[in-house]
This record gives sequence, C-alpha cells and structure tokens, in this order.
Amino acid sequence: MGVEQRDGVLLGVLLRQHLQAQPVDEREQAGRGTFGVHAVGRTGGPELVGGMVDAEVAGVLFTAAPLTGSRSASVVDAAPGPGTAVVNGEVEADHHVLDGTGPEERGSLAPNRLKELRAVGERLQHGLGAPQDAEWAYDRDGTLWLLQSRPITTLFPAPPASEKPGPRLYVEFGHVQGRLQPVTPMGMSTLKGLLAGMLASFGMTVDVVDIGGRLYGDLTDTMRDPSGRQRLVTLMAVDFGPRAQAVVEHLLDDPRFTPEQRTRLRGTATSAAGPKAVAGVLGTLARPTAARTRVLGTIEHLRRQPVADPPTAAELLPLVEEAEQPDTGLRAIIWPVVTGLLITAELPPLLEGIASDDEIRTVLGGMPHNVTIEMDLALWQVAQRAAPHRELLLRASPDELATAHLAGELPDFGLAAFLDAYGHRCAAEIDVGVPHWSEDPAPVFAILANHLRSTDPHQSPDLRFERAAARVEAMLAELTRRAVRATRPPPAPPPHRRRTSGEGNARRRRRRQVPHAARAAHRGGRRRPA
Repeated sequence: MGVEQRDGVLLGVLLRQHLQAQPVDEREQAGRGTFGVHAVGRTGGPELVGGMVDAEVAGVLFTAAPLTGSRSASVVDAAPGPGTAVVNGEVEADHHVLDGTGPEERGSLAPNRLKELRAVGERLQHGLGAPQDAEWAYDRDGTLWLLQSRPITTLFPAPPASEKPGPRLYVEFGHVQGRLQPVTPMGMSTLKGLLAGMLASFGMTVDVVDIGGRLYGDLTDTMRDPSGRQRLVTLMAVDFGPRAQAVVEHLLDDPRFTPEQRTRLRGTATSAAGPKAVAGVLGTLARPTAARTRVLGTIEHLRRQPVADPPTAAELLPLVEEAEQPDTGLRAIIWPVVTGLLITAELPPLLEGIASDDEIRTVLGGMPHNVTIEMDLALWQVAQRAAPHRELLLRASPDELATAHLAGELPDFGLAAFLDAYGHRCAAEIDVGVPHWSEDPAPVFAILANHLRSTDPHQSPDLRFERAAARVEAMLAELTRRAVRATRPPPAPPPHRRRTSGEGNARRRRRRQVPHAARAAHRGGRRRPA
C-alpha cells in the first residue's frame, strides 16, 4: 500500500500476509470480534493492519474543550510510554489547555510539541469538519503519529454561524420556566413566536434560535443598540435574576459590544408592538380586575376548544394556515403578564430606602389571585378527601395510580374535578409538547402521597398560606408607614417676628437696671474678684 508522510505526521498502512503465524492476544482477538474481522488466513485473503509505535510519550488530544465546550481551546492529556495508560485512566496524566498563549515548560511534553499538537488538531478538525478526539504518540525519533480520531460526541452544539463579525451574546430561556430538558418540537415551534413577541414589547428585536434543542435568544444586536442595551438590563432583572443582570452590565463596558452609532431599522414586529405594549400595560394598571378576568376567561375559552386531529394532510393544512394568523386571544394574555413582570422588576428601585429585597419578596409571596397557590390549596382539599384511601394511594406507585385513574378504576375522591380545572397544567408547562396532568396524572399522585404522609397539622398548605397572608398584611402596613414618613414634607420652621424699635429700647433699659453680678449669676457665671 505504501507510506505517506505529510507535515511531520506519518500515516501508514502495512500489508502483511504472514500474520497467521503470529500470536494473537485477548485484546486483539476481542477487537477482531467486535468489528467482524475473522482470524487471519481463514478468509483466504490478506489483512490490513497498522504498525506498532514505540512510544516515548503518548496521550489524547481534544480539539475543543470537552468540559467547557470552548471551540477556541484544545486540551491535551499526556504521559510517558504508550497511550493505553492515559486512555484507561491508569496514570495521572499531564493536563494542558492550549488557548493560543505560550504553553508552559512542564510535564512530559515540551512547548514545541504542544504547539505542534495544537496545529495538527486544527488541520484535523478542518479536514473532518467537526471537533475531534484524537489519540497520538511521539516515537523515540520524535515523530508524531496520529493513531485514531473520532468526533467529540459530548460537546453541546455551537450556535449557528453568523455573517456579522465579533462575539455574540446568547441567553437561554427555558430554565426561567423550569424547563431544563430539551424543548419538544411542538414547544419549539410555539415558543419561538411567543418569545419574539414578548421581547418586542420591550422594544427589542431578538433572534430566537434552536441550539441543542433549547431556546436561545441572540441579544447581540440589542447589546450594540444605544437605546436597546439599557432595556436589556431591565429584561435581565425581570426574568433572569441578579447574576444574569450583572453579566450584562459587565458586558456593557466590553469594547467588543460598543454601541453602533447608526439609525437602527426596527423590525415590523417591534414597530407594531410598541403602541400595543403601551396600551396593554397601561390598561392593565388602570383596570387590574378587568385584566385578570379577561386573562382567565381567555384561558378558559382556549381550554374548552375541541382538539382537532385531522386524519389527512389536506384537512391539516387549513389548521396550519389558521395557526399562522395573529391570535388576539394570546395578546389578551401577554400584556397582563408583561405588566406583572415589569412591576416586579421596578419594585426594588421604586422602594429603595423603604423596603429591602426580602421584604418585597415577602409581600409578593402572599399576594391574592396567585393561580399556583389556589391550585395548591385545591389539591390539599383533594388530599383531605382522599384520607380514607390513604393505604391504597401510598402502597401503589404514582405511575400505577395514574394508569388506574385513566382506566376509571380508582374511587372518586375529587381528583376528576381537580383535573377538570387544572389538568391543562404540568411541570415545565411552557412547553406545550410535554404531557399535561390530564394526560399523565402521575405527578399529581406523587404530590398527593406527600400530603398524605404529612402528620404535622401546622404545616398544612392552608395554614401556611394564612400565616403568609398575615405576614403580608403586617408588612404592607409597615411599608405604608415608612412610605408616608419618607414622602411627608418636613415641618416648616416657626415664622420669625422682627422686633420693633420700641421693644428693643425697653429690653435694653431693663438690662441696665439689673446689677452686673446678678446678671453673671443668672448666666451661671462668677464675677472675678477685683
């Protein structure tokens, strides 16, 4: 077959026909069986094998950092001798992270060899089209051998390539709603448009993309927009918390994200959403009860709509076209939600000097009309009614109970009515593609079991909520007193009345009639002896 040498890397394949006379160890025999290779000579043909390398030092090369996912760094693990000890974890290998800076003089590899490994890895990755996990060895003559290479399968996918120069800022949205797993295809399709619309209400045009099955927003253009970058800080405070807000505030000073002084052509969605956002937020603030009623009514209307499951593509097409049209009902839900998020973000600066962050959280944690608290209290009532069936509900697993409930085999203790009201909910419910409680009530049975195991009556959800509500009322009263004191103007000083000339002359005459010693005693002083 011949031997080819290029750029100091020797790649060779040796053709040998006399291997049937050579001993075969257990590892080689197992490898042959794994890859379907029969013993040499039994097929009547030759076998292609690689030559053995007398390794001085060997190891593995990752052309991207497997722990951090960084594509700008390579990682080398090396140890003297053959590389099997490194691959099997039998030795403590020398660990090098090659990020383009000068490598250190340490371990079993000199800096020039580390540079060579990094350069070879870059060529290998470019040629194979993906980050690589390669095994290598230097022989006694200092020649670098590549033993094998395969794609790194544990790397999180990189964002889509951008035609614009410079780094990009991506933020993941799923964890905000507790969605830590990849989003379902149905959820991905729905959430892309929903998130883009909500971000447009903040005056931002954001590309929502799928990276590794998760929802990411490309916020780079907003970071470089002179007005949008400040709204981005508000967005981080609203939904992502203080740590994400601190990162964005840090990047505001990064020269790579310097604002671009140019006229920004806003997208149609952003331009159209601006006036609607103002009207929606102000309307919610002016009539909160009406807004809440409208939201709950819209949700109930959507929930009661029949589910269409057309059997043919021709019947499915009209439904798809209808789904592409703007949904006025969805707007009725979005703006009250955005209003709540904005108020939550603005409370700390508005109440600075009056309420601490913990006190604000105390108030928000016990506010009325919290649908999640109402749902928890309703499920607690179901648990109380289920007390006679405690042994059954604790003996079987949640999955078994869910199967029995869907088959109509469980006694009635109010669960059907609960699921009729809250069966559209579930964990990570922002993803419409995950099973809801009406489809899989196993999580509900797990919560019921925890309620039934509780033996402390003082820890029941209804009593905990009553105590929280009492703390809220007391805190509101205290914060109201503080706000009144902080906004009350200081008392005006008494008006100064100017004395007339006659009053001044009379005061001086009385002063002359009092002896000097008496005046000194009156002031608490003592007259010095003559």
